[in-house]
Amino acid sequence: MGNSGGPLVNLYGEVIGVNSMIAGIGVGFAIPVEQVRKFSELAMQAARRAGKQPHGTPEVTVDPYILTESGSPPHGAPQRRYLGLVMRTLTPELAFELASRGGPQFLEVTEGVLIHAILRNSPAQRAGLKAGDVIIAIDGLPITNAQQVYAAAENRDELSITIIRRGQRLTISGIRTEKA
Repeated sequence: MGNSGGPLVNLYGEVIGVNSMIAGIGVGFAIPVEQVRKFSELAMQAARRAGKQPHGTPEVTVDPYILTESGSPPHGAPQRRYLGLVMRTLTPELAFELASRGGPQFLEVTEGVLIHAILRNSPAQRAGLKAGDVIIAIDGLPITNAQQVYAAAENRDELSITIIRRGQRLTISGIRTEKA
């Protein structure tokens, strides 16, 4: 909706991400351009291995769902693992802004990953994670950015996630990642 799917550019006109959603005035979410480029390259390699002609190039078009007629990924396509989270790296500035909007828990935590939304029927929803939770550790290791959450989900079948929810520290164990 709106700018979703469009480029996020810096003051020099360089593409630095792909807009994914707007959470509110002054708060938007974007996928970093390096992550988009990496996924696009993997998808195009998988399409070529499956005998399909990929659409565009990593610099021009991203077609993350190159599917066969059956609606499943082509043979050899990367099988990504996921949790089902829409998230944003929590910075001190974002924590301050959220605290000023009535989120007192953000006064105490200024680093981690804010869960903005949970996909329905996803591993995250089944585990009880909620929008507004802040991920501060996975398997006991501190989490300071969203890329670390993606990497943990990609590399492990099961996670133990420590969050801050309404000022309380909780650890949810046995969260199983799933293939996308």
